[in-house]
Amino acid sequence: MRGLAWFVGAGLAVCAVGSPASAQDAGEAMDEALHDALGARRAGDVGKAQDIISSAVTAFEDSFEDGVDVYCASSPTATITYMALAASQKHKAIAVTDSYCDARFLLAYQLAEEGTYAAAAQAIERVLVNDPMNSHYLNELGFARSHAGDLAGGLEAYRSAQGCAGLADESDQPHWTALALRGQGWVLIEQGKWDEAEAAFHESLEFEPDSEVAQSELNYIAQNRN
Repeated sequence: MRGLAWFVGAGLAVCAVGSPASAQDAGEAMDEALHDALGARRAGDVGKAQDIISSAVTAFEDSFEDGVDVYCASSPTATITYMALAASQKHKAIAVTDSYCDARFLLAYQLAEEGTYAAAAQAIERVLVNDPMNSHYLNELGFARSHAGDLAGGLEAYRSAQGCAGLADESDQPHWTALALRGQGWVLIEQGKWDEAEAAFHESLEFEPDSEVAQSELNYIAQNRN
């Protein structure tokens, strides 16, 4: 593993807040804000990116109806799953643009870049309230927790990420699964569980056969295990 690629990018999804017209406007504004924030980050202006996101998130949340569960529509399968979950709990729920969660995740990414992993983990946990089965976020939670010293919590998050990879878009499922397995392997090395770590990296190669990271970790295990 030895470091993960944090932010992959945002897609456009459904927004179901308020009336149809206001829902579309709110979703488009959130999407545009995330685009602008990413542009500011690429230009090296992290402060501007944070300001854009904070302002947009506040405005977007002001459009939510009280007492409604809010889920990010990160994939069609996830959206259906969340709506079914809410219905089973007799909760009123809405699915909103995934830019809402991605923007907040970007703030967590900044915390991790600064090396404040515990704070990053807490920020990701808050995003997961609105997209609890997002394999990408769960993988990054595993990264943040484990680098903050919470190896058990990191391993738990990586295993959850593996279990939830099937809710991602079909083309992304192998990557999130492999990433989760590599994360597990890294934590297991740190815990001194060499056999389990080796098995995790070998399994990850079933999903990303050309991964130099996995092969490097397998070489590391071969050279360092007792």
